[in-house]
Amino acid sequence: MRLFLQFLTAMCLTLVVLLIPAWSQAQTQLGEVTTGSSTCSVIASACDGDTLELTPPNTVDFTNFQWYFDEVSPANLITAVGSFNVVYINGPTIRIVTPGGRYILTGDYTAPPGGCSAVNDTLQINYNPTPALVALADTLCTSAGEQSNLNALISDANNTTGAVTFYNTLADAQANTNAIGAIVTPANTTTYYVRKETAAGCSDIDSITVNVRCLSIGNFVWYDTNNDSQINSGEPAIPNVSVSLYLDADNNGTIDGTEATPLANTMTNSNGLYVFENLKEANYIVGVNASSFNAGGPLNNLYSSGTVRAANGTISENTPALVDGDPTDQDDNGSLATAGDFAGSVVSSLIALSYNHEPTGETPDYGSNPNDNDANLTVDFGFYGMSVGASVFADNNNNAILEFGEIGIAGAVVNLYSYDGNTLIATTTTDGNGRYLFSNLPEGSYIIGVETPAGTESSLDIASSGTPGTDDNDDNGVALNGNEVRTFTFSLTPGAMPTGESDQNLTQSGMGNPAAADNPLTPDSNSNLYVDFGFKPTCPIISNPSANQIVCAEEAGGTNGSDITVSTSLTAANSVRFVRFETQQFVDDMYTGGADLATVTPVAGIATYTFNANDFVNSGTTPITYYVYAVMDPASTDPTCRPVQEIEVVVNPR
Repeated sequence: MRLFLQFLTAMCLTLVVLLIPAWSQAQTQLGEVTTGSSTCSVIASACDGDTLELTPPNTVDFTNFQWYFDEVSPANLITAVGSFNVVYINGPTIRIVTPGGRYILTGDYTAPPGGCSAVNDTLQINYNPTPALVALADTLCTSAGEQSNLNALISDANNTTGAVTFYNTLADAQANTNAIGAIVTPANTTTYYVRKETAAGCSDIDSITVNVRCLSIGNFVWYDTNNDSQINSGEPAIPNVSVSLYLDADNNGTIDGTEATPLANTMTNSNGLYVFENLKEANYIVGVNASSFNAGGPLNNLYSSGTVRAANGTISENTPALVDGDPTDQDDNGSLATAGDFAGSVVSSLIALSYNHEPTGETPDYGSNPNDNDANLTVDFGFYGMSVGASVFADNNNNAILEFGEIGIAGAVVNLYSYDGNTLIATTTTDGNGRYLFSNLPEGSYIIGVETPAGTESSLDIASSGTPGTDDNDDNGVALNGNEVRTFTFSLTPGAMPTGESDQNLTQSGMGNPAAADNPLTPDSNSNLYVDFGFKPTCPIISNPSANQIVCAEEAGGTNGSDITVSTSLTAANSVRFVRFETQQFVDDMYTGGADLATVTPVAGIATYTFNANDFVNSGTTPITYYVYAVMDPASTDPTCRPVQEIEVVVNPR
């Protein structure tokens, strides 16, 4: 543009100062003023970088027109680049290159113009600093529609004071029209323009690009049925798991201090997937929160993949795969934190996110990030759990098999031990139906013991008793440890436990007292309900404090104190039956045959039979020996429980 600097007197020189701007440089109009006693003197202002063309309009009158710096002629004639803080361009064209300062430029005339006091006209140019805008960030991480403050992205290298405005187009910025606010919400990658202008009219324009391109972290939380830390076909997703993201703000390689406050929180969806989006380049970790392990939580009674129990009862976890060091997909990346800010949570290793350097081809591909190599979707977390149990039952016939009609024993104390048999892990009691369950168990080897219920003893051992897990509803109590009947050692192997047990449908609703339950996702193959214990009633004792008897033939008892009396531990449900044999009986033959003499209900553990004259007959001349047996009535179905007391009765003839 051209700016005409006109003198107030028509006879004076009129100077034309042309400003030739670029959009990224200053754009300034020079104001017209007159000053001093000479009407041929003009004061104007210019911005750093302005280009001025100093040409008189009437070249006929001013053929010897020259410009000098600081009114010194001829020594300070402007003829070369760099002279007097201006750049000589061509002829009388100069460009101001130093902000600030004050210069006097003088033109020589052939003769003093009319009305002027000298042959020199003067133009005083005051230099004003021009803003030098610098874009602090050309790329921002923001999601579509998220607000960004453009003010935070610019700086002025010259530290000038002035108004800052923003525009959607360069043309608007140059024309200083259609300004927009500094808070923008781009739907996609957008370039904005910023203009800063000082009070003196000096300005600069720069561009800012808000790039809607961010990084993301995700992926899958699942039930690792076989505890191999790999996502296998058929292993289910775990929804509604609480997951948090943490930022290593100081980049020291660990999450500490205030960094333990989550940057973001989310929940796994119905497919077990989670994602954190709109992330910048930085270091992060992902944590599965301890709250998800609480009662009723989606991870209740579960362990992180790779967790096992040692022989001494201690629990340890295999080192999971690193997210960055081994960014393979579909493997477990979490380990349980046992102390510190994340105690009780399962956390990943450090994840260093950067543009164009993230794994590609992850499965499943979740989230909205359009750039596969800007999303790390390999951060998976596996969990699993196991249980063991079944029943404690009254094995009335002592055949070591739970059969129809035999009932469970309520309130029996059941103890769970580690492989060494010394470390007590848990204790429960059987419920009203004699059932028990130990849930929330990791892979390992165990022993179960049942404290012998009152009035019982362990059932008969059969071939399958020593191998818990091979047969259902058989007695597995084979080792006596004081008052406790124990199993041999057995293993809980994920995904390999017996299936189809009779009580399997109860493991998620609760067995035992207090009731224990499996996680709803725990499959039948992770629960061993074959570990049963049978107890038969303790076999009563019948003893004979009065020893053998000598009676006379056809003599009635009671007349001389020769009643037959036995002591017994029989309960009121049983009686003592006295049976007479003429020959001695062996094993339990006395329970069949013979002559019934009487059946007597014990009173205070004593059963007394008073015989009559017809019970013992001897018509001969020599003594006869009879064998009277006191047996339990009714007889137990347990062939090993045949309590008996033999009383020899010698009958002398009359």
